[in-house]
Amino acid sequence: MFCRHQKRVQAQAALVAHPKRPRGACACATCHVYVSDDWTEKVGKPQPMEDDMLDFAFDVRPASRLSCQIKIKAEFDGLTVTTPAKQG
Repeated sequence: MFCRHQKRVQAQAALVAHPKRPRGACACATCHVYVSDDWTEKVGKPQPMEDDMLDFAFDVRPASRLSCQIKIKAEFDGLTVTTPAKQG
């Protein structure tokens, strides 16, 4: 349970301010996350450039997004994402 919670915290932190994050440039796939099922429709689908970049990510799923491309809004309070196992 702790590991699962820790991964969620790490994924949420990636959405906010990771110092090595390219600040929304969509230049890599290191911020690959899985948006939880109850949030996928609210967050929306990846744009074409993000979708292309997801080709470089591991274990891409229908709920995959690059966290740097999720525009944070007040209505996303409580958003839950997880990181792929390979990303630790």
